Amino acid sequence: MKTIKTIKKSLQVMVIVLYGALLHAQVSSGEIKGKVFDDADKQPLPGVTVWVDQMGKKINGVSDINGKFTIKPLDPGTYIINYSFINKQKVTQTIEVKPNMIAFAKDVYLGDSTLPEVTINGNKLIDAEQTSLTYIPAKELKNNPNIRNIGKMIGTYQSDIKVSEDGKDAYVRGARADAIIYFVDGVKITGTVPKLPGAAINSMSIYTGGVPAKYGDMMGGVIAIETKSYFQLYNEWVSKTGGNQTRSNENTNNQTEYEEINTQEKEVKTESTQEENNK
Repeated sequence: MKTIKTIKKSLQVMVIVLYGALLHAQVSSGEIKGKVFDDADKQPLPGVTVWVDQMGKKINGVSDINGKFTIKPLDPGTYIINYSFINKQKVTQTIEVKPNMIAFAKDVYLGDSTLPEVTINGNKLIDAEQTSLTYIPAKELKNNPNIRNIGKMIGTYQSDIKVSEDGKDAYVRGARADAIIYFVDGVKITGTVPKLPGAAINSMSIYTGGVPAKYGDMMGGVIAIETKSYFQLYNEWVSKTGGNQTRSNENTNNQTEYEEINTQEKEVKTESTQEENNK
């Protein structure tokens, strides 16, 4: 009997984790587009395998007759694109992917396989909806002195947003606090600034004008927060502790913070559900 209950409980946990991962991917995924040419005649090169590594999983695309390729869906972050074609040189390219945006890779020309490997840096980001926004990735957020107070942190990145002294309310160009709509992994939150530990945030997008239609109508602005996936948090923990259960006091504090993340995320989603029910 205990075995059956244990199996049921394990299945429930797996469903919750998979659902969270799926929701996260749908909300924050971006993509890479690019073109590949033959360096000999400068013509598009079809059939080139183009791939990136996303947390140990290979996600790839193949160039079409026009040399164009697409790699998706991808979590926000920095990737190394690998180009592979028979009898052609190896080429890699570093590129940054942002949520809900298309990262266009620089055009690549593949030479003869006898040529040395080439590494290309940089890319341009195109927002398909051409909206104005302020995007802050995790690597910038972690250095913000207000990382433990999301409200105050938001105010340091956007001059159009004013924040109350306690950091609980934010205002866009003098509008009411409830004129700002927050989205945490796609969950809509109206009014007060959501409660989240800074270590849980993967990226933050602040819209004060030209808000995408998918966010609906509002009088103020939109702040879309994407949290880190379970895998990202686990990898960060391993990189800091080596996966060793016998840790220093500092590492123990870090682990405690990570354990609080899921609890606070649940509180945010519960508050949002209660608001919807009250309506």
